Amino acid sequence: MTPPTFQHLWAFWQNFCIHKRKSDYSNADIVSVFPASCPYPVWHKDEWLEHANPPSAEFNFEEDFFQQLWEVFSKSPIPHNVGIGSENCEYTDDCWYSKNCYLCHSIGWCEDCRYIYRNVRLKDCYFCVYCFDCSRSIDLSYCFDCSSVKYAIDSKRCQNSAFLYDCQDCEDCLLCWNQRNKRYCIANTQYSKEEYEKELKKYTLSSRSVYKKLEQQFSEYIKTHAYWKNLHLESTEKSTGDYLKNTKNCTDCYLVDESQDCENTLRCFQARNSKNSISVFDGDKIVNTSMAQDACYNISHCCDVNRCKNLDYCAHCYECEDCFASCGLVWKKYYILNKEYSPEAYTRLKEKIISHLQDTGVYGEFFPAYFSATSYDESLASFYFPLSIEEQKAQGYRTRVEESYNKDEYTDISLLPDITGDESIWSYWDQERKRPFQISKEDVQFYKKIWAPVHDTFYISRFLKNYRWMFPGLRLRTTTCSISWKQIQTTLPEFLDSRIASEEEYNKIIY
Repeated sequence: MTPPTFQHLWAFWQNFCIHKRKSDYSNADIVSVFPASCPYPVWHKDEWLEHANPPSAEFNFEEDFFQQLWEVFSKSPIPHNVGIGSENCEYTDDCWYSKNCYLCHSIGWCEDCRYIYRNVRLKDCYFCVYCFDCSRSIDLSYCFDCSSVKYAIDSKRCQNSAFLYDCQDCEDCLLCWNQRNKRYCIANTQYSKEEYEKELKKYTLSSRSVYKKLEQQFSEYIKTHAYWKNLHLESTEKSTGDYLKNTKNCTDCYLVDESQDCENTLRCFQARNSKNSISVFDGDKIVNTSMAQDACYNISHCCDVNRCKNLDYCAHCYECEDCFASCGLVWKKYYILNKEYSPEAYTRLKEKIISHLQDTGVYGEFFPAYFSATSYDESLASFYFPLSIEEQKAQGYRTRVEESYNKDEYTDISLLPDITGDESIWSYWDQERKRPFQISKEDVQFYKKIWAPVHDTFYISRFLKNYRWMFPGLRLRTTTCSISWKQIQTTLPEFLDSRIASEEEYNKIIY
């Protein structure tokens, strides 16, 4: 059968939203990535790990496969969020081994961060996406080892700077692009230390209007003046795709690190022998799967499984082994439709079911859209493949239940100061999102420390805006190098074609 598309797999990865709701186990207040309208029973993860005992059924060869699964799955409790090993990170999801983080999504080993997405080892950062080993910074996109930087894209080892694109080992720079080992530069013009400090006083970065004006100016600069390397490939061998680092024999892969022998995979770290999968963290032999994380092995047609081995058509399972067509299991082995079997009986029945599914043309299909625990608009798919409500319904996806707010209860955004000395919590109205957002005392303290204006939008809008600088179409296309006119491949958009360079030509100019 046709393998699942990225769009369909992404629709099963809950993303970007946090809800206050009740646990369906204890009725206690919890903060979950799943709203109250989730079709699965949602328990706090601690309750789930201790008490999970989902209903079971015997397989019926006369009934539809997925209908049988849904009858069991829809009654099987699932944990309220993804991730383990974190401290004081209640308002997060897909959060691993982090501390003191708030409204952060898909992070690992981060500390004292707020409003960030897909980051590793960040400390004291806001509104950063796909960054590694950065600190005391804001508005970074795909940056590495940066400190005290405001608004940077694809930059490494920079500090005390603002508005950088493709800069490395730079310090005390502003509005710069394609720079290496520079200091005291503004708009790629070299100044002395004294001249730079004098010029810098003209830019009040704590002013929201100045910050936004510089953001717009910077955007135009890098679109018309900077050179853009066609692909981000670092230490790769026999690999194709983009945003690859330390990969070998990886084909059509994107945002993949430390991996080998993978094909058509997205957002993977330490993945091996994986195909048609997304969000794999330390996994081997992962096929047609969404979210196999934290040391999984031999996983096929699954969703949200952690520390599992030899699973097929399973969802929301933790530390399970040799299970088929099951959901909501914890520390289980030899289960089919959540029913336990002896090892011998399990193997016989599983082989018989797979043979039956192959004969009927079902085996290889991913779960139908309605199996997703989240609505389409709250999944990663909505960012890459936005659909109208009518389109979502036509394709079988769940639609979001809109929350209602009374606009009059919140402060108008026009009254939001650049930096306030008031450290009480204030709630403002985001007209574009039609919902409120808060400025907390922690926010005020951070903006004072880095001397930046207080944010004026709902947090997801801002980090998604930064994410778009990675142009996440994640599909290779053919264009021509703007310097040599040779054909090259890229994932960058067509409006940058006049500035895209092959790696060979880019290196001649930049280094």
